[in-house]
Amino acid sequence: MSSHRVAGRKLSRYRSQRVALLRSLTADLVRHERITTTLAKAKETRVVTERLITHGKNGTLHHRRLALAKCPSRTWCVRCSMTWRPGTPSGPAGTPASSSWGPARAMVRSWP
Repeated sequence: MSSHRVAGRKLSRYRSQRVALLRSLTADLVRHERITTTLAKAKETRVVTERLITHGKNGTLHHRRLALAKCPSRTWCVRCSMTWRPGTPSGPAGTPASSSWGPARAMVRSWP
């Protein structure tokens, strides 16, 4: 059997727990600009944060509302939309960078 249309990691949690976990990790990454977590959680948090950054870059009302749906605080969404703008020198497309620390540990930085 092939695994078409199956995206994301389960992280050994129910859907509601997984959504809450990724939302809080993304909020912590935006607030502190650096988090330390497991490698699987870091990879999944990177996907969610990249989407949030993309919504912030577009800056339209529609994209701001999409970002507010994913981020628990309005101030952090405003920070994403103001920080990552086209032309801001923040690495390749302003994406978060992750680096591995030993077995199954990773650090995610929002500034490469």
